[in-house]
Amino acid sequence: MTSMNGSKRIVGIWDTAGTERYRSMVKMFYRDAKAAIVCFDITNKSSWEGLRSWISELREVEEHCKVYICGTKKDLIDEGISEREVPLEKCNEYAKGIQVKLMETSSKTGENVGELFQSIVDECVLDESITGKSSLQLAENDKRRMCC
Repeated sequence: MTSMNGSKRIVGIWDTAGTERYRSMVKMFYRDAKAAIVCFDITNKSSWEGLRSWISELREVEEHCKVYICGTKKDLIDEGISEREVPLEKCNEYAKGIQVKLMETSSKTGENVGELFQSIVDECVLDESITGKSSLQLAENDKRRMCC
């Protein structure tokens, strides 16, 4: 549950693991999603190369789902432990081209993780205030997946 302007929202989060082993099951998680975080490892070029197919598949099922691209393992670059295999400029260019947000995070340090989720909540609640329809709040009689 998160709060914005004094109102509370319940956010459902599903992690599809991203492995090929579970690929056939992933489409059921996309249905009725209002937002999705598609992650890739900034130290692994093949991870970046798979990103486009994940986003394409997501958009086939939920065309209007807000997509957020998340580059992970930022701490490894910051600490000089690993080399960046995916240039930030390339990531920014791709994100801009498909009109999605990009953020680099570190699960280890927590850098930008809270900011990423807060950005999603803020944008979905803003949509609600414009459209009058709740994007994130779960109603008891509404069994649809609402977010992420």
